[in-house]
This record gives sequence, C-alpha cells and structure tokens, in this order.
Amino acid sequence: MVNQTDIFWISRYDYEPEWRVLPHKHDFFQLFYMLDGAGTALVREKEIELYEGRILVIPPNTEHSIYASKGISLKTLDTKFNVNSFGLRRELARIIEPLDDTGNQIRQILERIRMEGMKGVVWYRELCNALLVQAIILMLRLRSGEVSKPQYPADGSNGNEVSDRIRSFIHANFYRDICLKEIGDNVGYTPEYLSKLFSSMMGVSVHHYLMHVRMEHAKELLKYSNLPIKEISFECGFKSIHHFSRAFKDSQGTPPAAWREQEQQGVWKNVVISPGFVNQDLTITADKNYRLES
Repeated sequence: MVNQTDIFWISRYDYEPEWRVLPHKHDFFQLFYMLDGAGTALVREKEIELYEGRILVIPPNTEHSIYASKGISLKTLDTKFNVNSFGLRRELARIIEPLDDTGNQIRQILERIRMEGMKGVVWYRELCNALLVQAIILMLRLRSGEVSKPQYPADGSNGNEVSDRIRSFIHANFYRDICLKEIGDNVGYTPEYLSKLFSSMMGVSVHHYLMHVRMEHAKELLKYSNLPIKEISFECGFKSIHHFSRAFKDSQGTPPAAWREQEQQGVWKNVVISPGFVNQDLTITADKNYRLES
C-alpha cells in the first residue's frame, strides 16, 4: 500500500533576532509551525506576520523566506514532505493563508513526529507518515472552520457541560493548590458526585487530569524558557521541587533536568525521516554569515 504522504525531514529551529532564511523554493511541501517569538514571512511576494501558534503551508515550487524580528527570537518546528494522495495534495496546496492552531492539536502531532524520528524505532516512518496525514486533515478542518476542541485523554467529546466547566476551571487554576471541594463549589456539585461524573465522562480522575495539565505546562516551560526548575515547579502548582521532580519522573520517565537537556539538544537537530534526504540550510545570521551546522 502506498503511503498518502512521504515525510522527509523535521527539525526544531531557534532563530536569533534578525536571522533570516534566504528566498528559495523546492519541489516538495514545507510546513512552518511557529512555537514562540515573532517574525515575518514572505510568500508569493506577500508579507505574513508570524507569532506563536501560526502555521505556514508552503506548496511545491513556491518561493518563500522567513525573518526573525528585531530584538525578538523566533522558534519554529519545520517539516518537509511530499503528498502522494491527489485529493490531499490538491486541498493542501489551496491553503494560501496562514492558519492559527489555537488548540495546539497540530503542534502536539508535529512534536510527536519529531520524537518518533529521533528515536527511530521499528515502523517509525510509517507512524510518522500516519501522524502527518492526521495533521494535514486537521489543517484542512482549520481552513474550513470546522475544528473540534483538543481532547484528553481520548474521546472527551461528550458535550457534558459539567465536565467542560471542570476542565475550564482546572486550566484556569492549575498553578494553585486546588482541591475537589473548591472545584465542586465552583460548578455547584458535591466532591463525591463531581468525581464520579468526571471519571465516567473523561475516563480519568480529576486529580489525574489536573496532573496532566500541570505536566504539559511544565514541559512547555522546560522547553521554551530559561526559568530555573524550582521556579517552574511553583509556576505549575507543585508545593516543592522534590514533589515536582518525583511527579515529573513518574510521568515522563526521566527527571526534569535531564528531560530539558534532551529537548534542548534537539534544537537545530536535523531529524531525517526518509533515508537519503539531505536538507539545504539557507539561514543567514544577523552578522550576514551562514549558520554553521552543529
């Protein structure tokens, strides 16, 4: 069976202020996902503002360039691929305006592709291509305005107003020491009823969902900030760095300091998914020099 997509390469890039990618084009698709910072892209001679959560789809043979703003760095996740399905290729090429991934669903898929590529375990190419198809479909839904809410841990699309209010309260208050009674008082139910309802609807307890939200926020801060781990632990609602470190290791399999180091080593790391693909780096630094490969 022929894959609907053929993903070549993916990489995390951090552009320092005023770094730029020279104008160029190629015969495959390129996807720029803006993780943080600010900049400008020039696509089809049109200037496009870049900021966190913005997605640029560059069709084959389309000239494009990117500039990091003055005084502000730009962090991106960059993917290069072909689309073998005629229908998907046609519809993807029709995305001529930038998309905004307000729910971070596409970002999560691309991050998983990068991690799968870095691990390179059995069937990783097939899984990466399957994940890319999922990301493309979500982008097509974004273009059409038909986007579902991000869900955890699985379905979550129960439409239950109470569970949605519980989740909203947790997302707004995860950084505090909140308990079932406070959540129950906020939504108007006893802690016992609230706990049973949420577990039946979401498949996890309120506590596990709270820990999931805290861990996701902690991972963002570890990856994209220079905050000390102790400060991150308090930012995410943990009572002590020891509690945070233990919970993080239980969740991610490694302590937060080691996890951060591994992630930061992935910056500017070319993750080749398709063997034999050679990436051409056209980044120019602020002092007008080509960036050297690490």
